Amino acid sequence: MKEILKIRLANDDARRYFRDDIGKLSGDVRVLQINKQSVEYDRVRLLDCEKKEKHIFYSWEFQREYTQQEWDSAALLHMFIKKTFEPDGENCGTVYDETAACSICGANRIQKNDLHLQRRSIPKKDIARTLPMEIVVSKWFVEAVKKWGIRGCVFLPVMHGEMQSEDYFQLKAEREVTLSLHTVAGVTPFDFTEISENGEVFRCPLGHTIGLRLVSEVHVIDALEVHEYDFMASKQKIGMRQGVYRPEPIYLVSPRFKRMIDEEQLSGFKFEVAHIDKV
Repeated sequence: MKEILKIRLANDDARRYFRDDIGKLSGDVRVLQINKQSVEYDRVRLLDCEKKEKHIFYSWEFQREYTQQEWDSAALLHMFIKKTFEPDGENCGTVYDETAACSICGANRIQKNDLHLQRRSIPKKDIARTLPMEIVVSKWFVEAVKKWGIRGCVFLPVMHGEMQSEDYFQLKAEREVTLSLHTVAGVTPFDFTEISENGEVFRCPLGHTIGLRLVSEVHVIDALEVHEYDFMASKQKIGMRQGVYRPEPIYLVSPRFKRMIDEEQLSGFKFEVAHIDKV
């Protein structure tokens, strides 16, 4: 597996550690794609640590490239949803019980009614999400799940005002799985702060959240659900409570789920290899 860290940072900061011909310049911003095994990756670490009082990355993400053998041998996959849209359900009439959520990190609030969304705001994809991770899928996805006998998907109505949508459904997972300690999340790839100076909770002491953003691949503890279901959510969450954002689960799927997506040509999905850790 090839692991690349893609970062955007101020060109003035980039010049202190990198040659001008490394990365692409866009105005005053330099976009770098750094191999995790390279010397440059250690330089990014030094640069981040040097300015730890204010992170220098405008944005960052890991991009992982797998060989065909790695795809073929994977027993579990991490599913990403590529498209995000607004407004979220709460701003359209969806009601949540916040008293059921963790008082420390805000995870695990309870949705009390059907998901309400603006029809025109939903992307024309087979899967998309709102900012607080309300997942919407197309009727084509629902039909494919039934056709393939995919296990673990729960479909709920999506409302447009007083009308129930005929084209979209809310997707939830029937089962949760537990992340292992090998799943790492942080503020940046080098900063694993648990609580910010402003009191923002990135890692819940009660175990509900493990960090702001994923840094590593996903690892789950081996359990019966991992082998019996095709679609699952992680028990622990990533992210934080801020505005409409809430801590969100990680979604895991079977190789069979990915085959369904590929063969039915469903859009809006991205996958990485995930790992099952024996206890």
